[in-house]
Amino acid sequence: MIREMLEPKDEVLSGRLQGVIDIERVSDPRRRALEARAKDFLQSTFVSGEIRRLVEAFALRLNSSEAETGLFLAEGPKGVGKSHGLLIPLHLTSSPADCQDWLNENQLTYSAPAGTRVLSRKFTDFPLESLWGVIGEALNVGFRPDQPPDINQFRSALNGQKLVLIFDELESGVRSISDPALRQRNLNFLQMVSEESNRAGSNVVLIASVYDGNVEPGLTLNCVSKTQPTGAKSYSIAFSKNPRCCLHPKSKPLFKVISIPGTGSALTSRRITRTSYGSHFRSHPNCSMFPSSVSASPKVAFKARAVRWDF
Repeated sequence: MIREMLEPKDEVLSGRLQGVIDIERVSDPRRRALEARAKDFLQSTFVSGEIRRLVEAFALRLNSSEAETGLFLAEGPKGVGKSHGLLIPLHLTSSPADCQDWLNENQLTYSAPAGTRVLSRKFTDFPLESLWGVIGEALNVGFRPDQPPDINQFRSALNGQKLVLIFDELESGVRSISDPALRQRNLNFLQMVSEESNRAGSNVVLIASVYDGNVEPGLTLNCVSKTQPTGAKSYSIAFSKNPRCCLHPKSKPLFKVISIPGTGSALTSRRITRTSYGSHFRSHPNCSMFPSSVSASPKVAFKARAVRWDF
């Protein structure tokens, strides 16, 4: 009976199960890692409402000169799926042919303009001196090592082509900069890039993950989204087989997705407050999910111009 309902995947039969998604394994030369095989990775990805919105908004941003949603922020503690979410646009951009079956099966469409470039970086694996140095190296442009480029220099370096920036564990990179002045220059540059990503007609898409949006660099990215008009409606989707897990259908969801205004969504908004987290607070006081660190005010996950996941 069970055999008729369930079919084990290859990684189950081979004993190569992966419990943690690591964005750096996408470059595995032997392609043993699940992250390095776009088709297998996507077939293991459930298309929730959040994922559908991500793909649709991402595709719209790359192909429309009027789209203003170019900042995608995944926020939450370790182990909630931020890296998994970031790996989707990475594969869509770098391996579109391998993604086509998954897109078709889920009634999704995606295309990117010719010449679109993608830069991904996990900052726990690579030390950071300057974000502009990382971008300049990928663009083969020699920005000054001690001074970030201004907006005109940055736009000129893009040469009219789309650039998708995917930054995982961004906090680790910024916090590792010991020089306060250099750290502040990095934050200033990050704000410039995030603001540029939310301008209509921009060639930049910024997708980043942070643990806590109330500290840098999440605070800088959140400031960009909070300056934009709100009014979007929200919905929550959560699933897990473990009833003790915060993602179980009977538990309170710890993340929300806001639809882009103008899409005709009839979904209703939902508030997340301190009390709705129930027993899902983490026990460590340094965690953003700890009761004393959670605001009692509602948390808005998506803005009208900026997309943000709350986990």
